[in-house]
Amino acid sequence: IAWPELDEITSDAPNPAQVSKEWSADEIAKVLRNLSAKAKTAGIGDMCRFIQLTGLRLEEVRRFRSEWIRRKVLHVPAIDGAKTGETGARSFPIGPEVMRLAAKHPTFKIGKPNKALKLASKNAGFSMVLTPRDLRAWAITNAAGTSLMGAQLLAGHTNIATTSRYLHGGKDAIKKAAQAIEAAAGSRQRGRDSKRP
Repeated sequence: IAWPELDEITSDAPNPAQVSKEWSADEIAKVLRNLSAKAKTAGIGDMCRFIQLTGLRLEEVRRFRSEWIRRKVLHVPAIDGAKTGETGARSFPIGPEVMRLAAKHPTFKIGKPNKALKLASKNAGFSMVLTPRDLRAWAITNAAGTSLMGAQLLAGHTNIATTSRYLHGGKDAIKKAAQAIEAAAGSRQRGRDSKRP
């Protein structure tokens, strides 16, 4: 395949209100380091890191209780009145940093972190503003790199199309996907050929 000769794939413009900006882990860390002392004291940095590591919705984090964690598994209940309804309930294993944050914050009593994140993004030198939705999108995108079905379950979506709205793959995503398919098909073919008489 002559990759440079492939046409660019275009799609409809996404709804600006639903667009998550693509952030790297280093960029997110830089913004969180630039939170004001007041925002850090309020727990906004820890809350943002919690979202980044779990992929929870902001509304779920606001309602989080340490009782949701049992035996290193986070059990997220469905939230009455939220648009996720019953489908939002899910359970998944968590790592030591999430456990530490949950022990430090049995609940997150944080109203609106957007103002603090806007200021921190500016202080970090970014024209775009990091939001809790961007952190959720980062978590879902990284989960999808291992398993798209796993990312859908982690996000609490009933439809994979909803999950796809959160995914970022960069400009080379389709090229990498096609190359992975080609490499897998080639290695299997070589393996089969070597077994033939």
